[in-house]
Amino acid sequence: MLDSKTVYSGEEGVTIRELLDNNIRSIEHVVPKGTYEDNLDSWLGVSKSNGASINPLNFLPSHRTINSKRNQIVFDFDGDTVVSEALAEVDRMSRRFTGVDAQGQWVMPLMSRGDIARCVMYMELMYELKYVNEAEMRKLQEWMKEDAPSAYETAFGLWIRQTQPFGMNIQNPFVSNPELATDELFKKLLNSYLGKEEIVDPVIVIDSVVVDLAGREIITLRNTTMNTVDLGGWELRLATQTRNAPSQPRIDVYRIAGGLSGGVRGNLVIIRQNNFGQTTITLSDEDDKIVSEFQYSNAGIGVPSRL
Repeated sequence: MLDSKTVYSGEEGVTIRELLDNNIRSIEHVVPKGTYEDNLDSWLGVSKSNGASINPLNFLPSHRTINSKRNQIVFDFDGDTVVSEALAEVDRMSRRFTGVDAQGQWVMPLMSRGDIARCVMYMELMYELKYVNEAEMRKLQEWMKEDAPSAYETAFGLWIRQTQPFGMNIQNPFVSNPELATDELFKKLLNSYLGKEEIVDPVIVIDSVVVDLAGREIITLRNTTMNTVDLGGWELRLATQTRNAPSQPRIDVYRIAGGLSGGVRGNLVIIRQNNFGQTTITLSDEDDKIVSEFQYSNAGIGVPSRL
């Protein structure tokens, strides 16, 4: 673990061992405590604020000079390059570390992007800091996927669970369960944190409607999933506004049976008299939940015009 690179190492890769040997090691608050202490004091109380300030899962080893230079500079999330490297002495030699971009934002080294991203996401979700916005959290997800938890992160997390420093029984779930960074799980986590209602893609959709030479309406359903869907108990409801009674639509309800294989289309043939006019088709599942709607205007034989 001592041969792991420090958080803001540049291409030269200064190790934790070098910092210890030269007595220049410092603890970097990845999310600077000055950015949240006052807010947490007033919002959650001093105890919670102190807990955030000393939470070791927000700590990463750094050169003390580089720690001071980074201070509270915000991170770059645009993938910019370093225009001004930070220099610090190691073994009586000047060594290069990462630095700031043209906008004065702190550039995360490629080698530790994932480490930093997991710290930031943990602190954001744990204390609701509002340190990063939604777009930045999605960028952190990308970095977590690209840079899996390092041996240092895993060992440090295990040490925390075993020793419980400051009486804290904690762990960073993005380290212990890196699958949380996968698209499906991260989307659910992010939507829950932001209070967003998850949008569920429809399973079965009404794809098209065609009227054949006999005047039959051929309704095509499409299964958008890769699994077979049992349509037992599903209903099609056709509401047609005719010329004779435009304010009182004609309602026809049809029960569906059977199943529809994944990724395929299936046709339902409807035979109705006097089906000319504007029609709204509603597809409901066995729980009477509307899963798809389709509107069209039928003026005769052929492909009705969709509204």
